Amino acid sequence: MTGRDTAVAVWRLLGRSRFGIFAAFVATAAVFAVLSPVFLTAGNLVNIANQTATISILGFAMTLVMLSGGIDLSVGSMVSLSSVVVALLLAAQVPLVPAVGAALLLGAILGASSGFIITHWRIQSFLVTLGLLSVARGLSLVLSDGRTIYIEDERFLDITALGSFGPISALMIWTVVTLALNLSAERTTLSRVKCVLSCSALDGA
Repeated sequence: MTGRDTAVAVWRLLGRSRFGIFAAFVATAAVFAVLSPVFLTAGNLVNIANQTATISILGFAMTLVMLSGGIDLSVGSMVSLSSVVVALLLAAQVPLVPAVGAALLLGAILGASSGFIITHWRIQSFLVTLGLLSVARGLSLVLSDGRTIYIEDERFLDITALGSFGPISALMIWTVVTLALNLSAERTTLSRVKCVLSCSALDGA
C-alpha cells in the first residue's frame, strides 16, 4: 500500500465512523492542553462538563428528533422563552419550584402543539418549527420588554453558580439522560427508524 493509499484509507476512516469524532475531540483537547496548563486539571474538566451539560442534553433531544426524520429549529428560542418566564416569575417573588415548573409546562405545551401540527396536518417540521422559533423569540422580547431581568432568588443563583441541585450535579443529570436516550434509541421504535434511514442513505449513495 502506497502512502497515498494509506492517507485515503485514514481519511475514509475518519470521515465515515465514530473514530473521526473521537479524533477531533482528542485533537481539540490537546491544543487547549498546550495553550493552558490548567486545562486538564480535574477542577477545570468538571467545570467544563457542568457548563456543557445543558447544551448536551438539548443536543441529545435534537438527535432523537433527527433520528425520526424531522428537525426542530425552535430549540434555542424555546430555551430563551423559558428563561425569560423563570426570570419574570422569580422577580415577582414566585417560589423557585413553581417558577421552573411553569416554564417547563409552557415549553411542553408549545412543543406538543408543534408536534400535533406536524403529525396531524402533515406539515414539514422545518416550516412548523421555524414558525415556532419566531413566536418564541417574539414572546421573549415582549415579556422581557427588551430589558435585563435581575434575579435575587438565592437558591436559583446557587444552582446556576454551582451547577448542581443540592447533591445532584448537572453532570449526574447529563449521565442519566445520556443512558436513557441511548437505551430509547437502541431498544425502541427509534432503533428501527434509525435503521430504515441508514439503509435509505446507503441505497441512495
